[in-house]
This record gives sequence, C-alpha cells and structure tokens, in this order.
Amino acid sequence: MVQQVGEAIGRELVATGFNWNIAPVIDILTDLTEPLDTSRMFGDNHATAVGYTSAFMNGLHGAGLTTIATEALSATLNEAYQQIVASEDLNMDAINNDEVRHLQQLFESRILDSVMLSSSTYDFDDTIRASESIKSVTHNVLRGQLGFRGLVISNCSSFPSATGRCLIHEPLRALLCGSDMVRLPLDPHTRNASVDAIYAAFENSILPASTVSTYSDRILALKSRYFSWNTVYNGTPTPSLSPQLMHRPLADAAYRASITTFQHTRSPLILTPTTSVLLLLTPTVPPLDNQAQSSDPFEVLGRTISRLRPLTRHVPYSLSVGLTTTHVAFLRRASVVVMVLASTSSVLTEAQEEFWKAAESILADSENQGSNRAVRIVVGAGDVRDLTRSGILEKGWWGIECWEYTKSALEAVAAVLIGESEARGTLPVSWKR
Repeated sequence: MVQQVGEAIGRELVATGFNWNIAPVIDILTDLTEPLDTSRMFGDNHATAVGYTSAFMNGLHGAGLTTIATEALSATLNEAYQQIVASEDLNMDAINNDEVRHLQQLFESRILDSVMLSSSTYDFDDTIRASESIKSVTHNVLRGQLGFRGLVISNCSSFPSATGRCLIHEPLRALLCGSDMVRLPLDPHTRNASVDAIYAAFENSILPASTVSTYSDRILALKSRYFSWNTVYNGTPTPSLSPQLMHRPLADAAYRASITTFQHTRSPLILTPTTSVLLLLTPTVPPLDNQAQSSDPFEVLGRTISRLRPLTRHVPYSLSVGLTTTHVAFLRRASVVVMVLASTSSVLTEAQEEFWKAAESILADSENQGSNRAVRIVVGAGDVRDLTRSGILEKGWWGIECWEYTKSALEAVAAVLIGESEARGTLPVSWKR
C-alpha cells in the first residue's frame, strides 16, 4: 500500500504540473524528533525506514516524478557535523551514528535521486568551522563513505535574521562546501543579493568553473533519469477521472489501515450502554493546511461518535489554560471519557501531560467517593510518543493512534471506536505492550 500511495501522490502532482517532489523524510524517529515531524517519518529502526522509503519512492518514480529526500535529513546529519567538530581532526571514524549509516542501503540502491540538507552554518556559531564540517560530511560521508551519487541540495530559504548570520552568503557558502544546488532565501532582496554573490564568486574564480561543471553534470544526469521515468508514465492510459477523485478510495483505505491500538482488545466503548454519558475532550490546536482557520478539526470525531451515542458531550480544552471547572463538572458525570492528545511542539507536550494527569486525578477522586469507574480512552492524533512516554497507558487508559487530525484520519479512528471497523495499523516505534 505504501507504494500505491506514493504513486497516487506522484500522479496527482504530475497532473498538476509538478515534476519534482520534496519528499519523503528519511530520518529515523528518535527521542530528539520534534512532535510535528513524527508523523512524517516511517519508523524508529532502519529496516522499517529503508523498506517504506524504497516502496514510497518507487511509487513516485512510477508516476514519472523526481524526488528529494527532505531537509529533515539535515537533523540526522547534524549530529555527524557535531561529532566531526568535536573530534578536532575531522576523522570520519568519530562518526558512529546508526541514523546516518542506515542511509547506505538507500544510497546503494540508487533509489534516492537527491537529498536536501540545511545550509553550511546551520546550528553553528563559528561559520568557518561549520563550513569545514559540512564540507567534510558532504564529500566524505555522503559521497565517500555512503556512496551517494545524486544531487546534494542545501536549503538556505528560511534562516531567521535574528541569528546574526550573513544570509546573503549562505547559498554561496553551501555551493563552496559541495552542494550541487541551493534553495535561495525567501526574502526577495536577500535572494537577489545571494544570486549576485554567486555570480561574482564565479567570475572571480572563487567558485571554480570545474566545480560548476561537476554540479551541472549531476543535474543533467538527474534530468535524464526524470525523462526516462516520465516517458514510461506518459505511455500509460489517461484515466477518465481526475487523479484526486480516482485516489479517494485509496486515501480512505490508507487511513483505515494506519489506525493502531496499544492493546490486543477491541474498543471498550462497544461494551458500554449507548445511553451513558460520554465526554469527548479535544485540544485547541492550530488547523492543518486544508482546514478552515475558524473550524474545530475534531468536530467530525464528536459528530461521528454521537450518531450512536446521543449523550456525547464534546468539550475542548486549551493547553494554555488547563483544566477548568467546566471540565471538572463533566468529568464527574461521565461514564466514558475519550481524550484526544495532539501536541504539535515539545512545549505543548508538557502542558498536555499536565492536563491529562489533572483529569485523571478528578476521575480517581470521584471513584474514591463511590462513583463507578469511568471507561478511559485516549486518542493520539499526532506524535505517537504522546501516548508511549506520558504514562497515560499505564494508568489504565485504552489507547488508539490515528497519527494526525485530518478529517479522514478522525473518521477512521471514530469507526474503530464505535465498532464499525478494526484497527490494523502497526506502530512505527518500539513499545512494549
């Protein structure tokens, strides 16, 4: 299914006029991964990451699309930069990073056409030392040790001016350090000045013509591969429906297949009376790109559950405010509590943990006073580690993960909760049940 999804995405992009896709993220998920990036990664071990990456990219190529492993790869290699800096002698033996080494399989298979890194001074205060480090990584790690022969692209598009670094010269520095291409700064004035700096460096032989020729050869080689994929794709029959409509069933099937539970049991909601009070607690989170700014993304979850549970009460919670008297009143009345966790940053993860612990305390207090134990269900709609690391599962909450809070994902998780379907997904992280 991963390859099917990759091909579907590729066909939609090609139909829209795109021929180069900045995806997928090929990093391994670690404890340092930001919550917002978790759902973009295939897993926390190299076998999963390599297998799914290969399938996804084969699908994209099957649609006639060229691909770039995204700039999140720079986070993987940043540790390598730091290890090289710490080693003083820039010795490659200093690098012992499984995240970097797992890429070798992908590079040897030539499934990756290009990779995107952050620019040469990313996360460094000493720009000279930083340039030496990224140059060593580009030439010795990527080209030498890992055998990568595709394009290396540096992302110089969004460095904040508050860093005090000279943004104008970031693209030139990246080219001098071994990048074949660069994404230029977003600001028009900075972008134009960066282009002028590159031209001046070329005219004055600071950026040698031989280096530019080597970069051009790699770019033309990729262009040639793209035309071979595109020729094959254009030989396929033209579908009668638009790619978006044609792939809708596949998208729904993919969401249904991704729903994962943390216990070997079906939803406990099925065993409770439909007339019992169900409290749905959902966080106030920033809307996704395709959601209206004023809408509540979890409305679809409440609406779907309430079809079979007429006494469903949907009460949002704000992580900046925490537990309120309204939440407390509903918690004391509810027979079933469904809480959604969906942190989008490390800062919100802590506030979210405080909220569920406060809610658990209210439930435990009610039970100590003679109330029946409420059924507890927690839905992960973002970073899976919200459930695995927070301790909520150990408190007796039944856990289910849907990875994101899009409409399709929430409809799929709701179907499992009310017993209309079963969860068939697999966790991308190692977790002892």
